[in-house]
Amino acid sequence: GKRRTPLPEPAPAALGWTWQQWVRLSREAKDRGDIRTAIHCAYWAAVIRLQEMQLLPRDLTRTPREYLGLLPEYDISHAPLAALTSALERFWYAARPASAADLRESLDHMEALGCRLD
Repeated sequence: GKRRTPLPEPAPAALGWTWQQWVRLSREAKDRGDIRTAIHCAYWAAVIRLQEMQLLPRDLTRTPREYLGLLPEYDISHAPLAALTSALERFWYAARPASAADLRESLDHMEALGCRLD
């Protein structure tokens, strides 16, 4: 099959990128047709934004499920983060095929969390 080059792990957020940089990386990946990477970057843009808003701790040792568990379900940010977490798990970790519609949905959730670049 096609060779994939995953982004560096541990948590790429450890690179200290801003959410704006993650949004840009997501858009660049989208433009290249790399939907999986675009969804991955959209997820990290959202997490960094929620950390900046002090809704999530700035600790990078947690799994996506643990981050989600730290956000109360009644919080307005919970549903979009839950959707992004689910997309990350399906398309990044489980490497299921992702469509343009899957990406659009992730980008909508990312933007709902305040990650917009004008």
